[in-house]
Amino acid sequence: MVVGTSKNYITTKELARRWLRSPRTIEGWRTKKIGPNYLNLNGKILYDLNEIIELEKSSKVFHDL
Repeated sequence: MVVGTSKNYITTKELARRWLRSPRTIEGWRTKKIGPNYLNLNGKILYDLNEIIELEKSSKVFHDL
């Protein structure tokens, strides 16, 4: 994890591990312009961890009982 002044970022490899996907799958999503937002800082791809957590929360499926 890359720690900035006010935001935390994760790499493609870390996101792939977190979501149980291969890094190539995450890269493919970027190519297809799908998947989470990312930063491209001179070729270094980073994902805002807070955005990833919010995306995960919004993807949660609830069952009515």
